[in-house]
Amino acid sequence: MLRRKRLADLPEHWDFGELTPGAQVRVRRSGYYHHGIYIGNGEIVHFDGSPADQGADAAAVRVRRTGMEEFLRGGLPELRIYGRAERNLLRAPDEIAAAALSAVGRGGYDYRTNNCEHFSNECAFGEHYSRQSGEGNE
Repeated sequence: MLRRKRLADLPEHWDFGELTPGAQVRVRRSGYYHHGIYIGNGEIVHFDGSPADQGADAAAVRVRRTGMEEFLRGGLPELRIYGRAERNLLRAPDEIAAAALSAVGRGGYDYRTNNCEHFSNECAFGEHYSRQSGEGNE
């Protein structure tokens, strides 16, 4: 019996390249990567605390649509480069962008079970998974 591959079973590859709508993007922060979905026109959707929320608790963190400069905070964007097995699981770019936009305003952030990487993978693959936290739907 064939078992459906999961993201946890597949290697990831990230590199620098051209941003296109629906792309998974990450930026290195202090001790972790911050993830989002590029939607075009220099905008990205990601879990984020607004500047007024900085230092606030996780309840203040929401899925937001922001400019790339705000997302990057001086870092360099890395794009997820999909292997063959990942492409078999991947949604179409317009579906990925639509999933991200439909989540704007959503809360429920938890760095272990519902973080920015969970969000990005959920939009791209329909799978709630984070390699950084090792948490996801089984």
